[in-house]
Amino acid sequence: MNLGKSKLKKAYETVTSDMTSYEKNNYKTCDGRRIVELTVLAKNLKCSQCEDVLSLEKIVSEKRIGLNSQLLIYCPKCAINTLVPTGKMHITNNNKTKADVNTKAVLGTLHAGMGFTALNKLLACLNVPTISNHL
Repeated sequence: MNLGKSKLKKAYETVTSDMTSYEKNNYKTCDGRRIVELTVLAKNLKCSQCEDVLSLEKIVSEKRIGLNSQLLIYCPKCAINTLVPTGKMHITNNNKTKADVNTKAVLGTLHAGMGFTALNKLLACLNVPTISNHL
């Protein structure tokens, strides 16, 4: 099932508030290509405080969760950073929040008769960051 906007925002706030200092330092800048859902990105590309539209040129850092990303974007008007998801999330049967793109990539890989290594080779050729096997 898809999360509503308020539940999604709360899920992302929970992710960042529960992060260890190591995880917070693990945010990196964006290199290469990304798989994004444009409608999700467009809806969330506004400041959490003043609601001004944010610029992708102001990305402070990125946290990747497989093929999904959370962008930390600076708002020059408020001088705060806003967490912007790049894709939809869903809740699994065991109440864990997962990125749709990761689930669909694994399912597509299995349907194509490929494995983890073949998927990562394809992603590498596309200049999309690869995923870990525990994902």
